Amino acid sequence: MESPVALKLVVFDLDGTLVSTGADLADAVNALRREMSLHPLPRRAVEAHVGQGARHLLRRTLPEVRGLTGTELDRAHRRFIVLYGRRCLVRTRLYPGIRRALASLGGLRLVVLSNKPGGISRKVLRGLGVARRFSAVVGGDEMRRRKPHPAAILDLMRRFHARPAETAVVGDSRFDMEAGRRAHARLCAVTWGFGRRRELARWKPDAVATRASDLPAAIRRL
Repeated sequence: MESPVALKLVVFDLDGTLVSTGADLADAVNALRREMSLHPLPRRAVEAHVGQGARHLLRRTLPEVRGLTGTELDRAHRRFIVLYGRRCLVRTRLYPGIRRALASLGGLRLVVLSNKPGGISRKVLRGLGVARRFSAVVGGDEMRRRKPHPAAILDLMRRFHARPAETAVVGDSRFDMEAGRRAHARLCAVTWGFGRRRELARWKPDAVATRASDLPAAIRRL
């Protein structure tokens, strides 16, 4: 009987997995909507579209703007990044127990892979005091292909000399689960973020954490 392969690399999602960003994202979306003379949206209406990057978010939260493509989308995207960059640490917080969970994962190489822009991702992690815990932070504007495409996970495996069986992907959304499954990594779903449990279950994750305090044990059981 072969002994189980030990984990080397843990690839974390950011929004909805490590940090609660919904309030600041909603504020930035609504600041942009105000500039466009549109009424504000409820926070939940914004959070429903988090996970596939800012352009996707804008297409879904500016539905009144017909033909939001090409130059118009580029302009809205640039303005949103400015507005969000000013607000990204106003109400954003680590989920309860995440700081301790990260500290409990000594011996494993931890990285962050987010569809959020890399600069803002690093700013958030620095502002919350956990940036040094990660060997790399890769944003959506720094990937060859965004999640759910597996390319960025495969790039991280090569960079840190980890095989798929030695890699775990931790996330709250179907995009994380699909990207990890397509990269043949192990999957750990977390249930406190923006994703829906039914969507997570569809990907048959190898472990599920319902609280951050459960995360270290869930990852080490993979």
